[in-house]
Amino acid sequence: YTIGYLAWSLSDEWNSSGKDNFVWNAENLGWEVIVEDSQGDAEQQVSQAEALINQGVDMLTVFPSSTESA
Repeated sequence: YTIGYLAWSLSDEWNSSGKDNFVWNAENLGWEVIVEDSQGDAEQQVSQAEALINQGVDMLTVFPSSTESA
């Protein structure tokens, strides 16, 4: 499987740690993870999601940068 991981801000320690744990577990299952960081920009996160879908990822994990854009 290939998983798209969309973070709202990896500069945040809690989010960065969560991403590291997610990637570690996924890789131990033999999965590939593509990580994108929107840096709190909702429009950028939507664009990243669209790009990952166009790349054919099997799954998206999204931590929304905005409740309105989610």
